[in-house]
Amino acid sequence: MKALILYFSGTGNTEYVAKKIGSIMNDSGIKSEVHSIEEKYKINPNAFDLLILGCPKYYEYPVLDFIGYLKKKLPKSDKIIPTMVFCTQAAYLETDFGKIERILKRKNYKVTVTKSFQIANNMVIFKAFPLTDKEKIQANLEKLNRELEPLVQEFLNGKEMKESPRIFFRVVSHLSGVVFTKLFPIFGMKYSVSKQCTGCGACAKKCPRKNIIMQGGKPRFGRKCLFCMRCINICPKNAILYKKRVCEQYKRLK
Repeated sequence: MKALILYFSGTGNTEYVAKKIGSIMNDSGIKSEVHSIEEKYKINPNAFDLLILGCPKYYEYPVLDFIGYLKKKLPKSDKIIPTMVFCTQAAYLETDFGKIERILKRKNYKVTVTKSFQIANNMVIFKAFPLTDKEKIQANLEKLNRELEPLVQEFLNGKEMKESPRIFFRVVSHLSGVVFTKLFPIFGMKYSVSKQCTGCGACAKKCPRKNIIMQGGKPRFGRKCLFCMRCINICPKNAILYKKRVCEQYKRLK
């Protein structure tokens, strides 16, 4: 059997989980491929038997770029393919995967497992939501590592294990996702750089929405920001400011 693992990751948390799942799959005798949706990878549904999908959750809703990718880039399968969907997040709340499940169902992917993993808050720009401390991150990762292998084994055994958040949280999740997605372009215009910026261009190269361009040797920020926090956290000089304020960088523990 073969498994395809697709993910989107802003600062590395979802990538970490995706690769862990791939390792567990390989150890279980399931040949797995792990790919970011940012890669130029052509999906062939006939080439795999299992599908695992992962993305972060921003403001209690799966990141919209990932949902859009599934709509536009994931081909319809001629056979029913068992699918696992997970997200990474700061809080410990169940996720409304309903929209993703509906998209997948129309394309012959049967979701049997959904799971939310609490890792850390990496939304470094808001003072009201401080970074998760290292001890808490380490504890979350240890818990995640304990949960992953039995979860993957249940998935391989065909057992259905799906989160089912209450209707109230589903409504709040949807509204939160819609509202903040509309506000992202406005928020994104508040980025700038300090004198420490060397013009290396790492932020522009790595921006998933190509929202950053280099002009005169310095980055300029457009109106398509996803708020993935990648640019701030990969800057070698921590030179990207939000509202002219230096933000603490998030470094995921290993």
